Amino acid sequence: MRNAIIISVGLSLALDCVAAVVRYGATGEASSWHVTSSRLQCTLTHPLPGYGSAVFEHRAGDGLAFRLHAHFPALKGGAARLFSIAPPWAHERESRELGRVDFAGNAEEMLVHEPMARRLLMELEQGMSPTFIFPDRVDGRDEVRVSLSPVNALEGLDYFRDCLGGMLPYGFSQVRESVIYFGTDSVALDSATRSRLDQVAAYLLADPAVEKVKVVGYADDRGTRRYNMALGKRRAEAVRAYLVAKGVENGQFVTVTSLGENRPAASNRTSKGQALNRRVTVTLLR
Repeated sequence: MRNAIIISVGLSLALDCVAAVVRYGATGEASSWHVTSSRLQCTLTHPLPGYGSAVFEHRAGDGLAFRLHAHFPALKGGAARLFSIAPPWAHERESRELGRVDFAGNAEEMLVHEPMARRLLMELEQGMSPTFIFPDRVDGRDEVRVSLSPVNALEGLDYFRDCLGGMLPYGFSQVRESVIYFGTDSVALDSATRSRLDQVAAYLLADPAVEKVKVVGYADDRGTRRYNMALGKRRAEAVRAYLVAKGVENGQFVTVTSLGENRPAASNRTSKGQALNRRVTVTLLR
């Protein structure tokens, strides 16, 4: 038997009359909220008996998203109406419509992005029951209502917000390839360079999926080719040493090498071009 939250919908919601209403949602103390956390991803999951699950998810470098996932293809395609409904014990609160969510046909999941995903969190925090209402996928004659229960939600919401506060503000795509620049005939790391390498180190320590780091040094064309090859290697070693000092395992570095003045990023005919060629590239490999 499906567990369901019995919801009271006032005339102000102006819901259409249908042949039958099929309700899904956790009831009473059976309502649970689970948090999984890391510096790269925070997830808040709410099981929906008989239907599937509701999941809030935030990945490093991305925005907050909400997914309403079914264990079976529950959606025929079209749009679901989204309401914030007062639970039975809070009759004094006003239920209201929040908007619509479009979804593809024969799908198992609805996806809600910011800012609506944050609105759903706020409604739960205020003790409301966000509810998705859409036609059944068989023939559209019945109405399906999937409700998120605010029961036992506050503790999960607190843990989830704590996780969000500790996340890295950038993801893999933002640190996968970094370019570090140097002064003329120099291997010194300036403050901007150290700040960028701090980000790379923090990400490497947080993401075990990154198995390898490739570091390649370069130089402009002033000086001999032999000298520039050695200068590029010294620059690459300076970057490696800084990352190791920040806690990155030395064994992760599969390449620490130099291409000297080969493969310039810009023309060496101008001082601007030479500045762009005095560089080290740091590449993270999964």
